[in-house]
Amino acid sequence: MAEMGKWCIDESELENLNPIKVRDLMIDCFFHAQKATIAKAKELLKAPGSDDDIMSSIQTTIRLAFDEAGGDFNNPTRDSLAKVVGILAAKAALWHTPREIIECHQAEITKAINRLPFD
Repeated sequence: MAEMGKWCIDESELENLNPIKVRDLMIDCFFHAQKATIAKAKELLKAPGSDDDIMSSIQTTIRLAFDEAGGDFNNPTRDSLAKVVGILAAKAALWHTPREIIECHQAEITKAINRLPFD
């Protein structure tokens, strides 16, 4: 759920969590946090900037973050998800995302990760 630039997990989304569901929540979260930034970059590059194009860019960024974390996008673990959250927060900071947005989104995804069983 997104509101005024901040994305929050609805309590119902925390039911029956598994690593794939948390990864998908992470994708949705990062999409909402970075949509405007990526759209602006695509506009400057005269690249397609539809929501589908932006989502594709987000998924590529997250796949690369899993690689950087030594994890597997298709088979995430609690540990790899936690590492990816840190990597994405660092990327968001480099993209000049406001600190309060980064902290809010990081806390929301961490809440979901913390509900997963340990690997």
